[in-house]
Amino acid sequence: TLAQAAVEQAPQHAAALRTLARAARQRRDLDTALPVLRRAVAATPERAGLLADLGQAQIEAGEFDGGIATLQRAAALPDPQQRTIAWLAALTLPALMDSEEAIDAAHERFAVQLERIHAELRLDTPAQIDAAYAAICRVLPFPLHYQPRDNRALGRRFGELVQRIMRAAGGALAEPPLPRSGAQRLRVAFVSAELREHTITRYFGRWLDELDPTRFERWAFHCGNLSDATTAALAARVDAFRHLPLPPLQVAARIRAAAPDVVVLLDVGMDPAMHALAALPLAPRQYLAYGHPVTSGLDGFDGFLSGAALEAANADAHYHEPLIRLPGLGALPREPALQPPLRAAARS
Repeated sequence: TLAQAAVEQAPQHAAALRTLARAARQRRDLDTALPVLRRAVAATPERAGLLADLGQAQIEAGEFDGGIATLQRAAALPDPQQRTIAWLAALTLPALMDSEEAIDAAHERFAVQLERIHAELRLDTPAQIDAAYAAICRVLPFPLHYQPRDNRALGRRFGELVQRIMRAAGGALAEPPLPRSGAQRLRVAFVSAELREHTITRYFGRWLDELDPTRFERWAFHCGNLSDATTAALAARVDAFRHLPLPPLQVAARIRAAAPDVVVLLDVGMDPAMHALAALPLAPRQYLAYGHPVTSGLDGFDGFLSGAALEAANADAHYHEPLIRLPGLGALPREPALQPPLRAAARS
């Protein structure tokens, strides 16, 4: 609302236009975001951040080639976030492709660019580490695993990049934590960016509810920005709840300070910051669930928690982590609340 009012007062104000466009993108309203961003770029064409926002919005709208070209243009400009923009341009994949040849070409481009980044990456100075950390918290090839190819090797190679950076950035947080001693109950921490009314909580929220509180101390760490009534209800049912909409290193420090015996990450791979967080050792034992139902490509996990009914006989080969088949679906899904049926308007 404030950005809209500012734009009405100053139609070419780039900062107001950018804020308005970001709000529209959060609502998935690309019909509003794209023309607003094009106006902002026309007013200040040499601002890398504006161009990067436009490029990402173009990609979200299905204009992949145009979006990549815009990101490449942005990456050529001086900017504190230049590495982030360059990696977005290099590693972003199209969500949909219309031919086998297009899939193969996208994979080849991604593989070449990923190897180039590995070869060029230097983590010798604090400035180099900070730039790489900022980038890896923003970049994630989410569409990779939804393309009909064996993507394990590429996912693993990307995971190696994430862990190189997070180990350099993490300092003491990159060292495995020591087990607690003398505890009567096992302290289990569940970590997610989506502890709200969301598929993640509908599937895995009952894991927290149905752990025997006489045997388990249940902690929940909510790393996302959005909270709602589901968040509040979940917070009231666990032993400890922390809302931490913070960068991954800060989240890792808070989790480590709580000294959990076990950490279960519910949605690794859905969000770049969560993927970066998962590259650090957060507890003596660490597992991930199938909020994103593919291997993380990361080291350090004691198991991938899936369901026996979901996995083929040879599915162990599909994961970098040890595959653990829980009974049935492996989760206890809760039905979403249904809206009252719509009634047809009475005819006069």
